[in-house]
Amino acid sequence: MKICPTCGLRYPSDAVNCFVDRAELVTAPDPYIGQLIGGRYRIESQLGEGGMATVYAARSALDQKPVAIKIFRKELAKDEKLRERFKREATSAQRLSHPHIIEILGYGESEDKTPYLVMEYLSGESLESVLEHGPIPLARGLDLMLQTLDALARAHDFEVVHRDLKPDNLFVVRKEDGSDHVKILDFGIARSMHDQRLTKAGEVFGTPQYMAPERITSIDAGPGADLYAIGVMLYQIVANQLPFEANDISGFLLKHLREMPVPPSKHNPQIPAALDNLILKLLEKDPNKRPVDAHAVIKELSAIAAQVPRPQQARKPPPPPPRRGPPSPALEATPFDGQPKPHAPPKGTLAPATFERWERRVQLFGQMLGRAYPDGRGRPDLFQLLERIRITVGRMGECRQRSLREQMKLEAIRTQAREAQARFGRAMDTLGQDLSRVREELVRAKQVRDEYAQVLARGGAPFAHIHAKVVAAPAAPTAELAMLYRAGLEALDSLGRAMQEHQRAVAWLEAKEREAPDLQLQIDTLRGQLAKLSQASEDESAQVQNIVGQLGAEMAQTEQALMADAGRLADELRPDARMRDLFAELEAN
Repeated sequence: MKICPTCGLRYPSDAVNCFVDRAELVTAPDPYIGQLIGGRYRIESQLGEGGMATVYAARSALDQKPVAIKIFRKELAKDEKLRERFKREATSAQRLSHPHIIEILGYGESEDKTPYLVMEYLSGESLESVLEHGPIPLARGLDLMLQTLDALARAHDFEVVHRDLKPDNLFVVRKEDGSDHVKILDFGIARSMHDQRLTKAGEVFGTPQYMAPERITSIDAGPGADLYAIGVMLYQIVANQLPFEANDISGFLLKHLREMPVPPSKHNPQIPAALDNLILKLLEKDPNKRPVDAHAVIKELSAIAAQVPRPQQARKPPPPPPRRGPPSPALEATPFDGQPKPHAPPKGTLAPATFERWERRVQLFGQMLGRAYPDGRGRPDLFQLLERIRITVGRMGECRQRSLREQMKLEAIRTQAREAQARFGRAMDTLGQDLSRVREELVRAKQVRDEYAQVLARGGAPFAHIHAKVVAAPAAPTAELAMLYRAGLEALDSLGRAMQEHQRAVAWLEAKEREAPDLQLQIDTLRGQLAKLSQASEDESAQVQNIVGQLGAEMAQTEQALMADAGRLADELRPDARMRDLFAELEAN
């Protein structure tokens, strides 16, 4: 593929000069730049490159809306397991439909069968970049984590575990009022808790600084692994350093497995004791000792955040200073890297050859022929060539209109699906919070039951001892015997109260154990309904997208034919000095 360095038009590899300005064509530095992907998105520039994919800035042909497109690396495209991971990134995030999870607008395969993913365009910076600017106010840090937890709770309720949460996968968008809006990125190694197909024994994916112990030793790590990563990030926010430092990957992994972190309050004595305790609880080695779920963390962290003074925030804060130093690890191909992240959209580097531009070119060619042959005679071959160009442009216009209609249909399908997914999500939030409450009550009920079981175990021995003394005492009433009877009655009364409390705790536990399956059944039903709805929408979208893709390919072929014919006509007319002003206008068009 070649490109005109002056006007940006793309040509086949055997072309030499641009028909518009006669500039010598150069080999395109990136074959995707300027290409129409999926018949819908015109790629403008590269944003970043990672181990599995490259991210580009692009615009929708329907409404010129900026988007980010992640295109799978060609050399990895034959690996079916990696292709499936790439597809799962789309479905995992798309079905969750949460304001704090990056919106996936579509996915598919390019003409060369390379998978791609279309995402919303985000303008801001990663949390990693925010932290590199220096310590952030506690209130802001807690708010960032609460937004992240809100999205994480939605993901976990739908049984999606992210598995690579870290500051570089949290994108901070600064809103007009100066407040932050967090988006979780990169569900590339996320998986359903029921899906074991894509992870092999001994295979480790993630970032070692934020990896839960069970992520290192098992492929079955659940939601608790994401909560552990939240604990690491909270530690980093309040202490301005990670809980563990090491010189290499294995050093980090060993410390996560074996060492307990220093309490963050040792680095920052100003943080509330409740926050200190919560962070240490999130960093427990045993996932069963961590909070029961993200909803529980939200409740606890919200109570802490409510007591933290909030600084006055400017309405429109200045932009952050430019990042210095080496590129983000997220853009480097390492075994633990994430995927490239979208950043602020650059200005368009290519002006696509739109239908309107071709209409104007036809008019200019007509004026050229009219000026060269005012009587309409001579060179009928050129007039025939112009007519063929005019017919081809008309065919392009018809194809474009059909494509726009199909794209509008596609947008309607996806809008309807997003609205339905959002409704399911809100219903799931309510059920998830109820189940979280029951889980916490189950934990508490088990603790109370066990506490009174221990009281019963301890209380039985004193009563048995007193009872043995009473039996061995002389039958004659004595003051000593009366004291034994009173002590025995007190011990028996205490034992009776403990038995009653133990029975209440057991009844409470049994009630919660009955309540939990009922809520779980409702949640499972909701998950099934969402999966069915989402799959139906994805199938319908795929059918329409296939049509859009075919129309896009047809338009690309049509444009290649137009450029070939226009090039021949321009070559014939360019030597005529009378055409200079018209060629100047052609170049400006």
